[in-house]
Amino acid sequence: MQPSLEKLGKFLKLERSRGFDNGAVMGGLTRILEKWESEAQGDGVAADLLAALISRIQAYENLDAPQRKQAAAEMLMLIEAMPSLTFSTTLPVNPSQI
Repeated sequence: MQPSLEKLGKFLKLERSRGFDNGAVMGGLTRILEKWESEAQGDGVAADLLAALISRIQAYENLDAPQRKQAAAEMLMLIEAMPSLTFSTTLPVNPSQI
């Protein structure tokens, strides 16, 4: 998982533990948006996923707690649905195994 998605996931889980008060980030979740968007683009986050997350982050501060809970759940679902990329560093001993 890209570091930017992991970071957003941590903020959202902190929001959940705080009762969706928009206080996981000082100044509200939208406060991280500009920097986080740049990080996500640098991480190669897919444009459609990035757009979906950004729209939810932008709307977050104007929602009440139950709506924030829903928005956070949707964002976490989108983040967690992303496949993790793993690479093997072990090379086969026998070239015929390639």
